[in-house]
Amino acid sequence: MSRNYLPIPPFTQSVVALSDETPSGLAWVKENRFHKAGDPVTRRLGKTKFYSVAIGNNVYLAHRVVYYLRTGEDPRNGDVMHGPNNPDCDNRLPLTISSAYVSKNKKRRLSVKALRDVLNTVEQYEMDEFLGQLVLLGGAACNSTMLSKLLWDEEKYERVKSALVARFYISLRRGPGGAISLLPAHSELLTQVEFLRSIGNKFFLNQ
Repeated sequence: MSRNYLPIPPFTQSVVALSDETPSGLAWVKENRFHKAGDPVTRRLGKTKFYSVAIGNNVYLAHRVVYYLRTGEDPRNGDVMHGPNNPDCDNRLPLTISSAYVSKNKKRRLSVKALRDVLNTVEQYEMDEFLGQLVLLGGAACNSTMLSKLLWDEEKYERVKSALVARFYISLRRGPGGAISLLPAHSELLTQVEFLRSIGNKFFLNQ
């Protein structure tokens, strides 16, 4: 399960370095009142097997810092994993990012990009026509009825519908072929005749 981890700060290498001398996998770079340069990082995170390290004003899981120093890649919200043959959580052994997180995060990035693309390619007049037709049908309708009234191709219909769902104007409903309805927050459109008139006469030709 992924969590909202702190980003690894860019000055980390000036605080700690990789070390094969300690299970934490880290040693201090500079001396201060608590340790000398080269001393191993030995602090545990509470009663767990995980090591932790203070960098700046924050405390980080040591294995995440080790992964960052080895790869140059901030694991961000990915879970850095110890292998099944590493029950003691020795950070000197191989570390990986959870494949489940990588797959989930990749899908999320793709879906966010797809949604952004949809919002950027839908015109206001298209959304007005869609909403106006839905209002004329009483605020709820199946997709096939909407398509027959709007006389749009399916690609355009799905694009505009997705944009209105993303903007919280309509919600999807169950039914043969799917259905949609106005969200309660916009139910006032059902009583606004002027809204329908503003769309244009062509909109009423199929009623």
